[in-house]
Amino acid sequence: TKGWLARWKSKGWPQKIKHTDLWRKLDAVLQTLPQPIAFRHARDVRHSPDFQLAQKLAKEMSGKANLPDDL
Repeated sequence: TKGWLARWKSKGWPQKIKHTDLWRKLDAVLQTLPQPIAFRHARDVRHSPDFQLAQKLAKEMSGKANLPDDL
């Protein structure tokens, strides 16, 4: 909503942007959606039950071979 992604793309993905590969993948997915998605920053997300579950699952799956791609 702040135009960061569009600005990064228009400037050719400046090197100061961290995780450019992930931002490019996210952009590709967003371009295929029928309607836009808005993102918002959430503080103290580490204490939410959803985050705790996601973190637990990520730790369980990390290091396992032959996992499918997320996207």
